[in-house]
Amino acid sequence: MSEKNSKIVEFFRKIGSAVLSLPKAPNKLNKTYQKLREKRTKEPERNIPNRLQGFFKNREAGWPEYVMLKAQISIILLFIFTVVSVLTEGPWLIFGPILLILSVYTAVLSHNQLKIAFGKDYPAYRAFVGICIGIAWGANFLLRYFPPVSEGILIESTLPIMLVITGAIFAFIIFRIKYGRSHTYGIVLESKEDKAKVKVRYDLRSNAKQGVYYVESFVPVEKDDMVKINVDRSMLGLRGFAIEAVTEKVSNKKLGLFD
Repeated sequence: MSEKNSKIVEFFRKIGSAVLSLPKAPNKLNKTYQKLREKRTKEPERNIPNRLQGFFKNREAGWPEYVMLKAQISIILLFIFTVVSVLTEGPWLIFGPILLILSVYTAVLSHNQLKIAFGKDYPAYRAFVGICIGIAWGANFLLRYFPPVSEGILIESTLPIMLVITGAIFAFIIFRIKYGRSHTYGIVLESKEDKAKVKVRYDLRSNAKQGVYYVESFVPVEKDDMVKINVDRSMLGLRGFAIEAVTEKVSNKKLGLFD
């Protein structure tokens, strides 16, 4: 076979191979898509900056509390800039982008890190972040475009502010009704007779603060058991909380906590 004929045969062979591989193309594209998706959705490293590790360790706190602290700081800054924007009647071209950046950062932090940090409790944290962002933007819009008047009857002069305050209180009451609970979860560090030493994480739903607590145990428990702990809390969390007693053993696999 001449060299020219050989090249022609090779050319058509490659075309044939390409045609035969077409049915496999969707599968290859799907695999490529899955790899890109896995890379994009890769969990962030659960590390606390070295300079802050001592601070969190002394408070029995870990990476979830660190993530929540970042979210809280971002929300506080969002409220501060909202108040400054309204009180000073500052230009929207300056305050608008700042509020937008803080809102987007908080939302992304919620989706990428709070979701991982708090497992199946994440919907409550997402709702909390959403409420805070909504209050900030709602207050900014209402008080900027319908500012309180210094003259006139009392109701008209205070109505915008009262609407913001009432809306915020109502939103958090609904949040507590929907997501609030009178228990949290912890890990048993030590147990002796009807007493247990448990480690509890920060829990927005029960308003419990992270830490190590000595409590009564109504069920037999052992070290490293995952347990449900009763919490005494107020409706809006203004009165604080009290870790009361271990009520039952639970499985972390069902909860998606303490990973």
